[in-house]
Amino acid sequence: MERTIYYTRCPVATATGIALETGQFEKEFGDGPNQFHNIKELGRDKMLQSHFDHHLDNSVREGGAIPPIWARSRGADTALLGLTFVQDSLAFLVRADSDIHNFNDLADKRCSLPLHPKLLTDFMRANTERGFLCALAEHDMAPEAVNFVDTIIDNDFKDAANPDAGSDKVKGGKQFEATMFDHELQALMDGEVDVIFIKNVQPARLMRLYGDKLRVIYDLLDAKNPDHIINGNPRIITISRNVVDEDPELVTRY
Repeated sequence: MERTIYYTRCPVATATGIALETGQFEKEFGDGPNQFHNIKELGRDKMLQSHFDHHLDNSVREGGAIPPIWARSRGADTALLGLTFVQDSLAFLVRADSDIHNFNDLADKRCSLPLHPKLLTDFMRANTERGFLCALAEHDMAPEAVNFVDTIIDNDFKDAANPDAGSDKVKGGKQFEATMFDHELQALMDGEVDVIFIKNVQPARLMRLYGDKLRVIYDLLDAKNPDHIINGNPRIITISRNVVDEDPELVTRY
């Protein structure tokens, strides 16, 4: 049975992304009737909707757990295939000239919480809030010890999702990974907030680009309580239920 599967993935390290970049999909499916295509081929709006609400048949997604859980709660007919885990940074950044030198210094300081009005589900806000709450608990601080400040971001991340294999740029030549945190970084540099939470490869990238202007005061990977390190992981692989029912062998090969 011929079938085209459309994949969508978050712009973070994923098993799907590694398989695509190393040619494993081409090796496994290149000569057969089944093909895997980037969902961007269906248009940017359909891509973004499917990435979040899982409404499209014959599609597979790998990335953070918040959108799939949200979609499932709203009736999406999607199935869980498995979990993947990549240990990457969960860092808190301040300006280099800040008087904040460790996490406990955040008492009464302004902590950025991103707010994305254009997203179907604001996974970035949930990730960030969870990051702060875990770090506060790790340091025996109550949530009320800090001041959470909304950083409003008028961005739907259409340019960031589903990067093409081998490409690290989007329209205008801007590196796509950095776009997900640009607004909060600017709020920090402008003095609107005192600290931002940045994860995945972004702390290393931002320190490389702006290392003389930023400092990392804490990384949740150093937490002693393992329950505080789950933010951003595990990532989950989900697939349209119709593929599971109609072509289980294809699902196994994937």
